[in-house]
Amino acid sequence: MDIVFHSVLNRTGAARYLREEILRGREGLLVTWTAENDVPEGWHNVALSHGPRGRGKVAGMLWRIWVWSKQVVFVFTRCRSADTVHVNSIANVGAIAAIAMRQRSLNVVLYAHESPVGKWLFVYRLIRSIYRGRVITVSPYMQAELSAIGIRSTWRYPRAFSTITPLHGALPLSDVVMVAHPDESKGFGLVSQFLQELPQAISVRLYLSRQPDKDVRFSPNVTVIIGKPLESEDYNARICVLATNPVSTRETFSYITAESLSAGVPVVCAPSGGVSEQLIHLVNGYFVPEYSSRAFVDAVQLVLTDVALCAALSKGARMCNALKVLPGDAA
Repeated sequence: MDIVFHSVLNRTGAARYLREEILRGREGLLVTWTAENDVPEGWHNVALSHGPRGRGKVAGMLWRIWVWSKQVVFVFTRCRSADTVHVNSIANVGAIAAIAMRQRSLNVVLYAHESPVGKWLFVYRLIRSIYRGRVITVSPYMQAELSAIGIRSTWRYPRAFSTITPLHGALPLSDVVMVAHPDESKGFGLVSQFLQELPQAISVRLYLSRQPDKDVRFSPNVTVIIGKPLESEDYNARICVLATNPVSTRETFSYITAESLSAGVPVVCAPSGGVSEQLIHLVNGYFVPEYSSRAFVDAVQLVLTDVALCAALSKGARMCNALKVLPGDAA
């Protein structure tokens, strides 16, 4: 039996990795912060908290500390007979600390999704000091980032993105598809400005992870979808625009980029971290020369009006993705 520690089954890349890479082909206990309804077959969900997280920074942190303390108890009381303990994301601080204390008796794998800068640096220093299990991450870029702070890891390209995804039953073709989080640190300010400056003749399908805190009005050419888990057909567009701020957020691996490429849709974005490994400028994507709304508008207009370039980028997206087929994937 395997035991997996995870936070919440939401629309983040870590949750996608959990479903496609960790849970698939296994069974056991899925230990989450809150109760989950959408648990894959073969897995029993153990919820560490049944109430909502506290509102505000102080209440939210107290709630996390409570969850982490319950992770510690769970490791010491329930993990003795586990074949393997998987910790998906370093956000599971309590599980990592408890495992470090008794790791000699446990087979442990830690999956590192977060870049070791900013708020996560302390946790990574803790891991470097006390954790001795295996560490797996998603890209050579992330492996190099971890190596720079003294953590050895191996990287594994997510199997879910190593093939082309057919767009069966696809939605009507849009010029642009965008997936964004309504947070300033994720570049939502630029997203809003970009969509205001974009010519209304260009159709946009905008997927937001949640309702924005402030009332934001978009032009009629922008269709907004809030809180919907994306399927392959949602990427039925000529291009995908990724407006993540490369300064405030260092992407270790962009699942939006991977999903878009698997659908044969090239990506327009600013080069940053792991995204720069996934895209090749003018082959399967287009890098804007600077992080500004004007640069994004110019890039989108250039790609969409140059029919030959747009077709070549789409072909490049499929070609590059096909080369990522892993051993055992090709039947």
